[in-house]
Amino acid sequence: MSELNCRGLRGQRQISLLLAFVSILVLATGCSKSQKSDGTLDTSRLPRVAGAKIVFSSPASTIYTSPDSVAKTADAVDKALASDGWQKYVAPSTSVSTNEDQRTLSLKKGPQAIGVFITVAPAQGNATSVQYNVVALKNDLPFAKDATSIEFDPNKPLLTLVSGEAIEPMLDFYRKELGPLGWSLWSQKLNGVQPAVARPVN
Repeated sequence: MSELNCRGLRGQRQISLLLAFVSILVLATGCSKSQKSDGTLDTSRLPRVAGAKIVFSSPASTIYTSPDSVAKTADAVDKALASDGWQKYVAPSTSVSTNEDQRTLSLKKGPQAIGVFITVAPAQGNATSVQYNVVALKNDLPFAKDATSIEFDPNKPLLTLVSGEAIEPMLDFYRKELGPLGWSLWSQKLNGVQPAVARPVN
């Protein structure tokens, strides 16, 4: 089992990565059902639970009701979004609410994120209300596909997760994925950007 703990920033989007411990299978790119033709997220196209009745629908926010309890609806929403490629995360160093009348979920898929709020809706005959909201990512770091125990801060470069993948494939993944996002490996020895090193050809 591997663990990634990635925090800190140097210069213009240069990171000192404690990249020791995660890998990924790259998610296929392309336009999903929850994306509009220009690639932006449309919450009205996100998966819903069985028996859902739409209250309000737009690209930025969608609200629907479920006939089931908050707990049962939250589990169904979790499974539906996971099957669509969305990965749950929590903010670092936060406690999880145990309120039976409401649940909140934070999820990320590629460079897009959503917040889900599930609660009892008196105005809807005490049905369970589910609300999807687009979350703007000021910072984006890729998640391992099999990641668990994900802690992520969308406002600064901080990501912790656990994966069953080996260290070297994880390092290769992050070198490949973070470079196009503007990140560079930082050399503590040089106190600067680590020079590119040519890999031996077999």
